[in-house]
Amino acid sequence: MRLLWHVFTLALVSSPMRGNAVTVTLKDRDVVVATVATWAGTSLSPECSLLGKPFVGYSRGLARFNLDGLDRLAVAHEKVERAVLHLRVETQSNAQARPLDIGAVTVPWTAAATWATTDGKTRWPSRKQHANIDFALDQQTVVTTELADQQTVEIEITDIVDAWLYRGHRNDGLLLRIGGTIFGRPNAGAWDVKVSELTLTVELTGRPPTPADQLARTLRTYPSALLPPVRSPYYFHLFNGRATEHSQRLINSLDAKHARPERGELALGWFYGPNNPYLNTAREFVDSYSKAAMAGGLGIHVDEWQGATRNRVPVGDGEDPNRLKTEEKLTGSIDGILAAKKLNPAFFIAVYWRGEDSILPLTKQGLPDLLISEAQEYLHKKFPLSIGINQQGVLRRLAYAKELGMIERTIPLIGMFETVENYHPGKVLTLAQVDHWIEVYRQQYPEMPGIALYGGRGDELLRQTEALCWKHYVAPAPDLKVEKPAFGSVLRQPRVECHVAATGKDGRAIRRYDWFVDNRLVAQTPDAAWVWDTRDVEPGHHLLTVQAVDMAWNRRAAQVPVQVVRNAR
Repeated sequence: MRLLWHVFTLALVSSPMRGNAVTVTLKDRDVVVATVATWAGTSLSPECSLLGKPFVGYSRGLARFNLDGLDRLAVAHEKVERAVLHLRVETQSNAQARPLDIGAVTVPWTAAATWATTDGKTRWPSRKQHANIDFALDQQTVVTTELADQQTVEIEITDIVDAWLYRGHRNDGLLLRIGGTIFGRPNAGAWDVKVSELTLTVELTGRPPTPADQLARTLRTYPSALLPPVRSPYYFHLFNGRATEHSQRLINSLDAKHARPERGELALGWFYGPNNPYLNTAREFVDSYSKAAMAGGLGIHVDEWQGATRNRVPVGDGEDPNRLKTEEKLTGSIDGILAAKKLNPAFFIAVYWRGEDSILPLTKQGLPDLLISEAQEYLHKKFPLSIGINQQGVLRRLAYAKELGMIERTIPLIGMFETVENYHPGKVLTLAQVDHWIEVYRQQYPEMPGIALYGGRGDELLRQTEALCWKHYVAPAPDLKVEKPAFGSVLRQPRVECHVAATGKDGRAIRRYDWFVDNRLVAQTPDAAWVWDTRDVEPGHHLLTVQAVDMAWNRRAAQVPVQVVRNAR
């Protein structure tokens, strides 16, 4: 058993540049073609001979293109737009109409290869201690082509070539075969097919990304990769209170005066909304928001949003004692938020919202980052019950948030969490009520990424509620592991293949994967794989984070540190 090989004459052909596109053709001496057979004595030929002889033996083809020149050209382009393998096929016999399979080889080989070895010494990959050339075929890359008696075949192998040029895969060539995996001398069918004139045409396109392109290549930007919603896929936000220490503490977002970012909490500065008594003109509001965005804080939570109507219904006199008296303050608040996000896209802005239609100029631009829908029915007795809302009203507000396309950025604010004596008589919040309404929210609006709690003096009830949040949000989340790249990987290739393994609880499928590089959401995919072009970040240490979202909108995050290194070519 031996490998029969032939090296063709050299030709590298480039088409004229079209913008930043170039087409390169590799043939002749830029390709090595070989035939590997289970028997000895096959004559040397420029053709790849694919033979099937029942009870006698079988042969395979190998082809490897020299990519040295193409590799250097690839640096100046973003990706492989299209790669096509052209070959001449002459079918002498193929009674069962077996197709031709072509795929990437996973190990190096030489002209001394045999059916069992890559170079006369080193064994091909083995299964159950049996080495076989067929086991070197990467099944995920296989392209199958039906054959006619005599034809020129074009086979697209874009993903294979892109992996060689950009994703760090070693170019070990292609395996050509007819029929499945062959052991020994079985009766696996009969065929006689000759393959010749192998040519590879590769089109490179696009300008390679740079760190200057980050904003354009980002879906959303957050304050930090170490804070929610990047590291944690849920917001557990506390308003008007200090998170207490206990074993099931979930609070990860609260006012800056109590938050501890060093332990993973999103610190938000409190900001008076449109009814701010110290700001009067639109210019003053814009300046105030802009100053906050550039002051070095992580973000703000804007209290008491205003508007004359809520879900298209006028606001009654008793519903809001602090109703806005001038429209200019509302316009200024909207313009201020837009200005702040333009100055600092990572600056996080949450707005406490009661269904005001006046939020529409922001929601049409995908803002704010978080709508905190006020849902407090059980109030401290110092507040009139008329400013509260029953739970049916809460659900109507959430339905409106969904209508606005904001439900994945909306969480309900429940509470207040007080001691019994601080509630109105007959209006006391209980743990059973909290449990019931969290369950209702999870069933009716599962897209919502968490919950907000209106704190007070009811520390014990708050601690018990956090345990309920664990039950309703964290416990049902899918299991998730980052498989590639590995923790602490050094990434030298321009494009990095990222893979995760996710398993939903109770058989739930995964609906979506969210991919973050540092504090940037950069891709959302239906599959557990994504290719990261590392050229859009500076060399150095980075965090890759993935969130898996199942069909019930349960979420889990996993995060790995990596180091990006630029290779000089």
